[in-house]
Amino acid sequence: MRLAPDNKIYIANVSLNTRMHVIHEPNAEAALCRPEQNAITLPTYVRGTIPTFPTLRLGPLDGSPCDTLGLDNHPVSRFRYEQDSSNFLSLDFVDLSFYEPTDWSWSFGDGQTSTERFPSHSYEQAGVYEVCQTVSNLNSSHTSCDTLFLGVSSLEDVEEKRHITVFPNPVEDIMRVAIHDYLPQQAIIRLYNLEGQLVVQQALSGVTELIDLSSLTSGVYVYKLHDGVQHLGGGKVVKI
Repeated sequence: MRLAPDNKIYIANVSLNTRMHVIHEPNAEAALCRPEQNAITLPTYVRGTIPTFPTLRLGPLDGSPCDTLGLDNHPVSRFRYEQDSSNFLSLDFVDLSFYEPTDWSWSFGDGQTSTERFPSHSYEQAGVYEVCQTVSNLNSSHTSCDTLFLGVSSLEDVEEKRHITVFPNPVEDIMRVAIHDYLPQQAIIRLYNLEGQLVVQQALSGVTELIDLSSLTSGVYVYKLHDGVQHLGGGKVVKI
């Protein structure tokens, strides 16, 4: 088990395997930590190993004999968010800031704010919101922002395609689909064969979902992803 820079815990198997498990919210208690078994399918077999995450974000140890350069920790703001699978308007924000911040301030883009390190926030309606996080300590402060495209109505004035990935591709049995820049209300992925026949249809409970393609024969398929009436994107998948 190892805590990664994205504040998730990744778990490798002791036996020879191609899967890794993830604890998405390690700061939450019991089942709220959202453990996901077999969350990641690796391209090759591994046994009990896990990537070594760099520790370049640790910064200096202020006031220690090793801090001979006299550097100070100036905090850098970083964060991510998780969508509630039961309420698409509710989000959990995860602080990923580094260089020893001591205070956190959030603006959710709808007039609401928070000073918690890991806040949760529910929006009243779908739309486009700019979320900003400011972190600070005795040395300085830093702010970062991200634009949330939340629900179908948020795409009315947005013409560019959504960033969607499927992995692995080619795929043997299980494929993971992920939406990287949009928070859906009721997303559905559909797979068609090259004759245009619908062969798989599955609702997404959030921005990521595992899709079982083991029942399909080998070949090329076309996938399309929709959120209500809004077409988010699509592409081709090779089943081997």
